Amino acid sequence: MKRQKSAAELQKELNLLNEEFTMNKKLVEEEKRKFCDIIKNTNPEEIKNTITIEKKYSVWDRIKRVLGIN
Repeated sequence: MKRQKSAAELQKELNLLNEEFTMNKKLVEEEKRKFCDIIKNTNPEEIKNTITIEKKYSVWDRIKRVLGIN
């Protein structure tokens, strides 16, 4: 048979869960602040998505490149 937990035991477990919840909440807020600081201190050039544009060569330019006549 299952043993019924007393009100004192249930209250103790509830208090432990509440303490754990508050600790986790503080940890999340601290990690958010750290993440924000990392983002703020990052060089924008490192995260900028730049598309590399290949130079379009004409037929004559390609022939000159192959022959080595620049």
